[in-house]
Amino acid sequence: MRIWHEQLIPYLCQKHLCGCWREGLGMMSILLEDKKAHRNYPATKEFEYSINYLWVRLNKVRNEMLRRGYHPKELPNPQYYKIVYSNLPPKEWQTLEEQLEVLKSKKCKCYENYKKTNSN
Repeated sequence: MRIWHEQLIPYLCQKHLCGCWREGLGMMSILLEDKKAHRNYPATKEFEYSINYLWVRLNKVRNEMLRRGYHPKELPNPQYYKIVYSNLPPKEWQTLEEQLEVLKSKKCKCYENYKKTNSN
């Protein structure tokens, strides 16, 4: 599972943007419904006590999808689930730089798009 860094969202290709959306929804389901599958993945652990932060990140992904003309479904509202969680910030398991290296190794245009716009 990979939830891309929020600074990368506008630069993600269709494959990575939609993958982030699908995997993020899966992660929300795991966390909100206390499912055991994929519970120990690093990306899941990152948001384990930060469901609100995951929701915000996925909302940014959803808004980017809408901006591109895609039709994603609505996000589940964490408030409807009877769970106790804190609003601690996520425990980042990969930095922006590490995720950029992943995109670079995949030879994806996401990396080139980000670097072209953010080269200082």
